[in-house]
Amino acid sequence: MNVLQNIALGLTVFLSFCNACIMLAAFKAFLSKPRNTIVKRIEDLEAEVRAIKESLQKGNEKFGNLGEIIEALLQSVQALIAFEIQYCLLENKDLSKDLEDAKANLSKCLNKIRG
Repeated sequence: MNVLQNIALGLTVFLSFCNACIMLAAFKAFLSKPRNTIVKRIEDLEAEVRAIKESLQKGNEKFGNLGEIIEALLQSVQALIAFEIQYCLLENKDLSKDLEDAKANLSKCLNKIRG
């Protein structure tokens, strides 16, 4: 009878120990869940930031090309103004103040873009 009591006591202690281990594992999982959630959210946000940076880089490259396009258009308009001034001189017509101002303003603008 004494042996059965010792076996029963041993099983009780063993089951209590196993129960405590299971409780500790569950408690550890419970405590680590917020950290795991935060880590996942941070990784998602970092991926989103990377995507935004790539998008901005591609957009900046497009804007770089716009400067060259604007400069080419301004040079073309400047050539048209020069042609109009030349035409007025050949036809012995008076140059308008607006045409002279447009030429001066366009030259200033081109100098700012280039310099």
